[in-house]
Amino acid sequence: MSEWPPHVEACKNCTGESVRYAHGSGEYCNRCYNLLKRIKDVQGWDRSRPETLKWIPIYKTYGADGRPNSSVLFTNSLTDNQFEACRKNYIRKIEARLVLLRYREEIRRHEVEVNGLKLEETFSEILRLIRPTAFYQGKVSFPSYANYLADQFDEPQRRVIYALLEEVIEQVPWQGVRGVWSPPPAAPRK
Repeated sequence: MSEWPPHVEACKNCTGESVRYAHGSGEYCNRCYNLLKRIKDVQGWDRSRPETLKWIPIYKTYGADGRPNSSVLFTNSLTDNQFEACRKNYIRKIEARLVLLRYREEIRRHEVEVNGLKLEETFSEILRLIRPTAFYQGKVSFPSYANYLADQFDEPQRRVIYALLEEVIEQVPWQGVRGVWSPPPAAPRK
């Protein structure tokens, strides 16, 4: 792990304090730097040069004996337009992660209020980490307790609860980008 430059007190992206997060490179913490590096890799994808296709899921096919017999990139079956849509979606999701890291730091610094809904969303995130199948209609199935949490805990108490939950969430490595390509809906039959 490299040391933070002496003049840098916080990450340029997430604004996390240099005493809190490991240094990545330049003025970025390790979390943000790795995401920015991934965006650069994805921008460099070139279908004619397979070595550039980093971070694309590989699907393995298996023979009757259960042994892998071939591997194909998830993007092999995409048209050029679909491939570009996939690339843009992948970058958009990484950028959303960078925004989330900054937002979490804003909450830590008391720049954003922690309301009941934010706590409910954070409990839902914990539930998703513990039990990934706990989804209902595309969202984490967690009872609606936002009003209850807002009524029972004042803002400083909600902030403490939020901070503790975030510490738990940050211990789980980010699973990366998922679901970057959804085929367009089928055209209606005539």
